[in-house]
Amino acid sequence: MVKVVEAKHFSDRVWFRAEQLNRSNGLGWKLAVLAFLAEKILRNGHTLPRGVVDQLRLAKAKIVSGCYSHCELECELNQLEAKLFSVIVELGSEEVDRGLDLLSKAASGEITEGDINHSIVQPIISDCTTNPCSC
Repeated sequence: MVKVVEAKHFSDRVWFRAEQLNRSNGLGWKLAVLAFLAEKILRNGHTLPRGVVDQLRLAKAKIVSGCYSHCELECELNQLEAKLFSVIVELGSEEVDRGLDLLSKAASGEITEGDINHSIVQPIISDCTTNPCSC
């Protein structure tokens, strides 16, 4: 079980300025929203589905690397979204609606840093070719 203290540490060390990473397709923002939702789950005393924290970290690394296709990244984020919402429904319809609203804003590019609460770190930029989607 991941404790709230670990979630805070995770949030403080892992999150990044999403708009710098991926302005065109919102994957960085979607990841930031999913991490925010994971924190919310933990702060409400629920347990995250197995492997979610590691999957969030891996998805962040893949987005930052620039080595993965949009298709593959979107597939991974959709799988994370499904896992998180399997728990968010236990928090009530208001939290479900709030989560869906944030994801909608992330997808449309209307989300701002003020909509979610994460510390900001500098992105790591690397150069490599895009891999084909294997999802």
